[in-house]
Amino acid sequence: MPERVRSVAVGYYIAITLLVIGLAIGVALVTRIADPAAGRGIEIGAPFAVPCEVGDGTPSCFGFSIRNASSRPLSVECDVIPAAQTSASFSGGDAPVVMTLLPGQEDLLRTFVDTDGGDAVAAPSLRCATVAGSG
Repeated sequence: MPERVRSVAVGYYIAITLLVIGLAIGVALVTRIADPAAGRGIEIGAPFAVPCEVGDGTPSCFGFSIRNASSRPLSVECDVIPAAQTSASFSGGDAPVVMTLLPGQEDLLRTFVDTDGGDAVAAPSLRCATVAGSG
């Protein structure tokens, strides 16, 4: 009889261990820890001065490097946010820019900045978010 009790106890230990491993895998999948690139997404570089094209009519232009740091293609929508006492836009106007980047791809996004009555021109900032259904 003691032999039967020991085999049942070993079975319970194996079942509990498999249950804990299964729960850990489930939590990792739900929180997306299993895909290390999932949380990285889009990286936006610091603004840097770029030469304005002839005829732009703005005193200053800034560029931002946008990089897809994930392991899948992503579509992102970016809005330009002007600094205080300035106005900023993309080359096409005030509308947000939507771009699709492949894994590891980097692109340059140009902004045009003008003063709103002040003397100083300051770099704008970007607010980017992934477009639903892009990955």
